[in-house]
Amino acid sequence: EVIRRVAEEAATTLNIDSSDPDKLTKAEREKLKYNRAAKLVDGHIDRGVVKRTVMTSVYGVTFIGARKQIQEKIEEKLEAQ
Repeated sequence: EVIRRVAEEAATTLNIDSSDPDKLTKAEREKLKYNRAAKLVDGHIDRGVVKRTVMTSVYGVTFIGARKQIQEKIEEKLEAQ
C-alpha cells in the first residue's frame, strides 16, 4: 500500500554522528538540520498524516500545499494529546 510505505519512509530517522560537527560534510550538516526537525515530529507520522497528501498528489498538489496538509494533521495530533 502506497500510503503505508510513504508513512514508513517519512518516519525513518537519519543516523549521523554529530558529536564532532567539524568532521561532517556539507551534505551531512544539511541532513542533520532536517534530522533535528524530524525529531520534533518523531512518533507523530503515520498513515493518517500522509494519506491526504498522497491522495491529492495525483491532482497536482504543490509542495507548499502538501507541507500545509501534513502540518495541519501533525498539529491536530499534538492538540489531541
